[in-house]
Amino acid sequence: YCLANQLGLKKNGITIVLLLTMAFPYATLAGKFNANSVLLSIWPWVVFAYVKCDRKPAYSYSLMLGVLATIAMLAKYYSGVLLLSIFIASIATPESRNWYKTPHPYVAIATFALCLVPHIDWLQHHNFATLEYVSEQGSGSISWINFVKFLLLPAFYWIIPWLLICNVWQKKFTWKSLLKNLYVSWGWNSRHRSISILALMPWMITLGFGLTGKIDLSVPWGIPLGYGFSLLWIVNLSQLHDIDAQKVELKVKRVFIAILLSASFPNEEGSIYKSEIVFCAVYMFSLVNNSIETISTRGSYVSIDDFILSYFCSGTSFQTLSIYLVSSIRYGISPVVNALSAILLLVTAIFVGIFFSPKIRTRIF
Repeated sequence: YCLANQLGLKKNGITIVLLLTMAFPYATLAGKFNANSVLLSIWPWVVFAYVKCDRKPAYSYSLMLGVLATIAMLAKYYSGVLLLSIFIASIATPESRNWYKTPHPYVAIATFALCLVPHIDWLQHHNFATLEYVSEQGSGSISWINFVKFLLLPAFYWIIPWLLICNVWQKKFTWKSLLKNLYVSWGWNSRHRSISILALMPWMITLGFGLTGKIDLSVPWGIPLGYGFSLLWIVNLSQLHDIDAQKVELKVKRVFIAILLSASFPNEEGSIYKSEIVFCAVYMFSLVNNSIETISTRGSYVSIDDFILSYFCSGTSFQTLSIYLVSSIRYGISPVVNALSAILLLVTAIFVGIFFSPKIRTRIF
């Protein structure tokens, strides 16, 4: 949301966030632990810091960029593709290259290097074990099956929000217009080149490494890639059709609420992965009927974003709330889990109401 505001898409901020929440990496895949999931929250803030540092140069933003870039690299070395994409965006246009005539990028680089010193020292004392692990990930030849999987990954991981935004971004629904939106939404936008680079370049760079044969592409690497996809879709579609942003936001909210309500009911087996079916069923329902008055599908959906941190930080004899929830839903959705979910939603709604009120929001962002 903050990144959309900085990129001049403030009126579409809510829509952009809701679209991301409907994508599998931000939703159903959160129930299955993967080390790449931690990048979901880190990558957008790294790009946010870069945009702030580039458009409103200040030493505080330069320090922020250096620290967040370090956090991203320490979370996973794969973040290097994001940092390389940011560098490409920073030299893509004459206006962006003017940034290097100021001291701010060099402050960010110096902060990044300084923060990495302890990690580099650790690597030296452990014979560069992590780098050795990275070098062992390639088979020496191109895996075309993995390459094709990764090539199609954006469409599959983000198929629901992609279809949704292309459907609602029409003055009148026609299949021809929908197909055109689907094609145009992924296009390279020359007027907003930085958004195209920041959104697509990490995926393209990863494909390039896969073609070298030194790295076997892994599908889970695609989990953090889509942080900027909804930005790109809306920028491209807004040039194709002049649609009222509030109407689009209202339609997206309706589908989001439909998904949320339908996924709140436990199914018989209590499997959190059944919600993928719920996602598709509810979306197709809204696509065909253009309403959400009746929902008959049932599934279960649990968001456990802090499970990753709790998994590493809690001891063997200590159980955090997120760990308790994960262990509970393995055997079905119980009234206790429903009650805890209701409490968490209520508390979250209160905090959102407080910190995102117009007065406080302007002070923070």
